[in-house]
Amino acid sequence: MKEVGFPTFAALKMHVMEISLKKDNSNNATLSITMTQDEYVGKVDKALKDYRKRANVPGFRVGHAPLSIIRKQYEESVRADEVNRMLQDKLFSYLQDEKLDILGQPLPVQDQVDFSESSHVFEFELGLSPEFDLNISEKVRLPRVSIQIESKDIETEVMNLRKRFGQMSEVDVAGPEDVFFGSFQAVDKKGVPVEGIESKDGRFTNDVVDSRYLRKPLAKIQTGESCEVYANKYFKKDFDLEAILKLSPEEKALSTGIYTFTLKNIYHITPAEMDQEFYDKVFGEGKVKEEADMQEQIREELAKVYDRDVDTHFFNTATEHLMKTKMALPVDFLKKWMTQSGENAMSTEEMEENWTNSEKGMRWQLIENKLVKDHHLHVHKEELVAFTVKMITVRMAEFGQANMGPEELEKMAANLLEDRNQAEQLSEQLLHDKMMTFFKSNFGIKESKSSIADFRKLVQKNK
Repeated sequence: MKEVGFPTFAALKMHVMEISLKKDNSNNATLSITMTQDEYVGKVDKALKDYRKRANVPGFRVGHAPLSIIRKQYEESVRADEVNRMLQDKLFSYLQDEKLDILGQPLPVQDQVDFSESSHVFEFELGLSPEFDLNISEKVRLPRVSIQIESKDIETEVMNLRKRFGQMSEVDVAGPEDVFFGSFQAVDKKGVPVEGIESKDGRFTNDVVDSRYLRKPLAKIQTGESCEVYANKYFKKDFDLEAILKLSPEEKALSTGIYTFTLKNIYHITPAEMDQEFYDKVFGEGKVKEEADMQEQIREELAKVYDRDVDTHFFNTATEHLMKTKMALPVDFLKKWMTQSGENAMSTEEMEENWTNSEKGMRWQLIENKLVKDHHLHVHKEELVAFTVKMITVRMAEFGQANMGPEELEKMAANLLEDRNQAEQLSEQLLHDKMMTFFKSNFGIKESKSSIADFRKLVQKNK
């Protein structure tokens, strides 16, 4: 059997019994396993004899067919099964004993095996997990923005609340801040509906339109009429039409960003009066009695929202820094594995098209695993339960049900965590929080102040 070679191999060749490993400088590797007839012949004979006892061969009573017939019909397949099982055992025992971390799954090197020979060499291609160091210290100063809440921010939020709780009425012609409501059908560049994306109802206000190519048809559009809408070109940068339409990840992947919008209604909103009825609807009965109290409540809520946005931006900044880490990924192996990995195998064209994102995903997964391992950021069961209880408590409070006891909350948490998808999602959220705390404590922080408008521009620029 020919040995599979790589262009340039590092001077690394390890022998453990009948197994040898060779790798190149990019962690592409070949594992060779030598197996002799003596190792499997006895097991094959035993398997054939066991099968003979159960075999139903025409012309013979069950279990009485000559072994020669059984061997002639089944020896090849039984031998293949036994050899494959032994190879898998040897392969994974070796990886475990040598503490080798691999990416993907081993790929057998296809070759014909002459089982008449006394020994055979089987080869597997591997992708070894690279070794690397993360540059994490207080000497690494990462920028963190502090958003200053201005009077105009509070005024804007007050008006948003007044509109949300205001009176809505239909009109024939849209004013500067009126609402267009209708259906959105995703289409291709020729206007043909995209398969896999159903028509969605959605709305947008006139003041988020940022292109004359949409503003002009909207000025004269009538109920039942349609116009073309480009989600990423016709609106202000902080307006995400596809988020408003609640596209699934699969639908978003299919979307061209082009939609046929068919108008159903135009609404004019008369803002609510700032009276006690309005305060009670927004904040709860009796919690706010005058405008100054309302503004203070809004300031506190905005501070929480802005802090979350700032944390998210800081987390992304930290991950961008870590993603610059140099590591020798086994690219040759990974590309081959992506095109040969069973039911999920991609074509070569699909693999090349998706390679950049796939590589980023693999790099981040390696970095995240190293962070968890080296800095003890594992998510433990008790922590996950406590985290879930806290989340449930917050959500119940939002609905005015804050009087549940600890036992009842823990029971609800346990039921929620029985759902595998929910458990994985909550575990990821908790790991994210633990990593955020770690980043804040272990990186140097370079503070700066910003308005919310400038912060949003910064976020948009960094996308």
